Amino acid sequence: MNIFTGMLVFAAGSLAGWIIELNYRTFVSQKKLVNPGFLSGPYLPIYGFGTFFLFLLSLPEMSLWLRVIFFLAATTILEWLTGEFFLKFFNLRLWDYTKKKFNYKGLVCPEFSIYWTILAMLFYFFAFPPLKELTLTASTVYYAYLAVGFYYGIFIEDVVVSFHLASKLSRAIKEEVERQSRLLKLKVRELSLDQRIVDLRLLKLQLRNNNSTGKKNFSSVIRFFNPFSSLSVLTGEKEKVDVMENIKTYVDKHWRGSKQKGQET
Repeated sequence: MNIFTGMLVFAAGSLAGWIIELNYRTFVSQKKLVNPGFLSGPYLPIYGFGTFFLFLLSLPEMSLWLRVIFFLAATTILEWLTGEFFLKFFNLRLWDYTKKKFNYKGLVCPEFSIYWTILAMLFYFFAFPPLKELTLTASTVYYAYLAVGFYYGIFIEDVVVSFHLASKLSRAIKEEVERQSRLLKLKVRELSLDQRIVDLRLLKLQLRNNNSTGKKNFSSVIRFFNPFSSLSVLTGEKEKVDVMENIKTYVDKHWRGSKQKGQET
């Protein structure tokens, strides 16, 4: 597999994953229209990497059961590493399996590992053959290279901007967690994991609801694709304060039970 094929597979998987997650969160889990994932645009890199690795694992001949084992291991490890990265470096939780049995830090659990393996097998039987054909055809078309280049130009810019915003959010979260820990007369390292991180999905919903105008206008479209857009306004102190207040509100609400317990003791 050459570089162009890998880039095309990653792009296709990122877009398909975004569509899957958008529908799942809109109609199943959150029952609200929320842009899934960490980036602003219509792509989820974790699905892109997953599709890339599944594509590689689909190329060699192997028994069905061995393929299942490889798919199970690949999807579970990828999900765990991605979740661990954001917990450790940005104090953000992108998904939460804490209510599922035998979960690890809410990042992976047997139930969803089985779901991902089933989805991977569906990819192998139904998506891999046409995707393989698409990569072979696209590699001979000049405009396909231009389209992929344009896609990655937007994608890379989104990654840079989003990680810059994530670093701001991380600093704000750490400051608020330290404030709350002082109120509870505890050291930060004594806090539980859930008291040191923020669930990105819930924070997005809070920002969306607090800033909603109730109208489907252009600004609401901007908020859908980038709920933290106000944080990116470097010259707007009012907007930065607004986001900081939302983080404070989130942590206050999340910690309410812990604060009451600390006061009772």
